[in-house]
Amino acid sequence: MSPSDPEVAASFFDGASSQRHAVRLRAAGGQLRIEGEGWSRELPCLLVRVSEPMGAAPRILTLPDRCRCEVPPQDGLAELLLSLGHRDASVVHWQSRWRHAAAALAAVVLLVAAGYLWGLPWLADTVAAALPASWVNTVSEETVAVLEERLFEPTGLPASRQQALREGLAGLVQAAPAAPSYRLLFRSAPKVGANAFAFPNGDIVLLDQLVALTADDEEVLAVLAHELGHLADRHSLRQLIRSTVVSFLVGAYLGDISSLASGLATMLLQAGYSREFEWQADRYAAHLLIATGRSPILLATMLRKLEKGLHRPPDEESDKDNGDADAGAGDSIFASHPDTLVRIQELMLGR
Repeated sequence: MSPSDPEVAASFFDGASSQRHAVRLRAAGGQLRIEGEGWSRELPCLLVRVSEPMGAAPRILTLPDRCRCEVPPQDGLAELLLSLGHRDASVVHWQSRWRHAAAALAAVVLLVAAGYLWGLPWLADTVAAALPASWVNTVSEETVAVLEERLFEPTGLPASRQQALREGLAGLVQAAPAAPSYRLLFRSAPKVGANAFAFPNGDIVLLDQLVALTADDEEVLAVLAHELGHLADRHSLRQLIRSTVVSFLVGAYLGDISSLASGLATMLLQAGYSREFEWQADRYAAHLLIATGRSPILLATMLRKLEKGLHRPPDEESDKDNGDADAGAGDSIFASHPDTLVRIQELMLGR
């Protein structure tokens, strides 16, 4: 090592304390020489790890005994690194060019979007098809049990009307080409409001609050036909898997997956179905209603009543009968359900 070899100033840390020591570094002949005030040491360049460049931040030379040197940008640094045998990876050069960085960012965004739009549904559908029926039954029964404890109450619907709805649904199912197995349950849930739910094991829970919206059982049967559509395509199970995967990935990224287990019971209520699933269930119901000599307008009428009954602010109650100009509220792209007005229009057109 000769005085003509490139030399740079650096700060040395011994790995045992935070005290900084001013040193000079030189590299030649495969050796790195560190010279401080009254001391020096040499070690093979092969044992030195060099950090990636981070703008104007110092480069970190990590030594094998937990010591390290911080080298700020300066003349001679590039030559020193070459003498150490260090070459920055190609990705480092790409990162320093904004076009490459922008292209890489765009590629990552596209990859994540493709994974969410196509990869996640494919994974959920594959897993849903492979899950054993016993597991599906267990999850559904436990979920219903949680809801029974926290939200559901015994139905107040007269037995005669329950029986009429059971018989009406049985008639609908007979017309379905590939009817899913189901069990119709009647419950009340004042905290939930007018709604009906289809669970992965085939349980359909019809709430009194939904039945109370109409005196026409044909309209209630139209809603049940919609729920049959969810069962036929296993929407609730597929949606549950999608939501679970997304929650797990987000939780793992954020370092907190402890809340996932407790959130599964309410996921069906809060997440709802995707727009795709709602359209599919609407079309299934429309075809079933037509096959049994009924009109899809029954479902459209019920959707309008649900929209007005559930989503209209109290101060707009007086406008309930002013037509359907506001029936399509909720057109946010982030809404889980499709625009209700569009759904109604599609059903009115028999599509």
